[in-house]
Amino acid sequence: MARVWLITGASRGIGAALVAQLLDAGENVVATSRDAGPIRARHGDLPNLLAVPMDVADESQIGTAVEAALVRFGRIDVLVNNAGYGHIGIFEETSLNELRDQFEVNVFGVFAVTKAVAAVMRQQRSGLIVNMSSYAAFQAGFARGAYNPSKFVIEGWSQALADEMPVIGVKVVCISPGFFRTDIWDESSMRYSSAAGTLPEYAERWAQFKTAHTALNHTQKGDPEKLASLIIEVSEMDEPPTALLAGSETVDKMLSLLESRAQNVRRWEHLTRSTDGDW
Repeated sequence: MARVWLITGASRGIGAALVAQLLDAGENVVATSRDAGPIRARHGDLPNLLAVPMDVADESQIGTAVEAALVRFGRIDVLVNNAGYGHIGIFEETSLNELRDQFEVNVFGVFAVTKAVAAVMRQQRSGLIVNMSSYAAFQAGFARGAYNPSKFVIEGWSQALADEMPVIGVKVVCISPGFFRTDIWDESSMRYSSAAGTLPEYAERWAQFKTAHTALNHTQKGDPEKLASLIIEVSEMDEPPTALLAGSETVDKMLSLLESRAQNVRRWEHLTRSTDGDW
């Protein structure tokens, strides 16, 4: 029997690739985006597609979208939390409101959608939640003081969900892609701190970073179509991995990171162990 998928951020990039492949496979898809127009324009009026406008930062829109999914299809079998954006900028040049906006979408928006759908899955006693994280959840870097921690949260939260939700028959998978050739670094997807470049102490390195960052756009090694296929493959597993990296570059970076962290632990082990009590 065809499953019912609810996908956020479905109008472009990985979300759009996933919607297209699922429709071709005969699955039922609730495709959401702040603007559902491009989804309808691309696929037209299909019996197995429901395109719904939904801003993950608006709880009322989330409730409306979930209710529309149930009215149309009667259930939700797979949730893919794909919506989000990247905020880039020096921490000191990033306002608190900009930091809040990043977390409102990348963190609390994901929380809100999941709470609404989890209630449905709990009644069904079945379901799969796929959280799209990022390699950025493991290693932060220059000018990523907003985006990286938002993904750190999703990674840790996904681990908690994966330990909680099996009691209601729901599986949780967190997929962490590296660099994929989407529009995520376009000006329409990436946000920069409003005060970027205003503090002279950071100006030179910021300029170098932005130039290098921009040059990587649309040269990324990862293929969104293959990542969409991977998501579908994982969804069909009886025992899917709770955490999965995506992209060969991501694997290489993770192995290097783990070794570096292990070296750091060993280097300072004597200090770490010195804090044990004498009792």
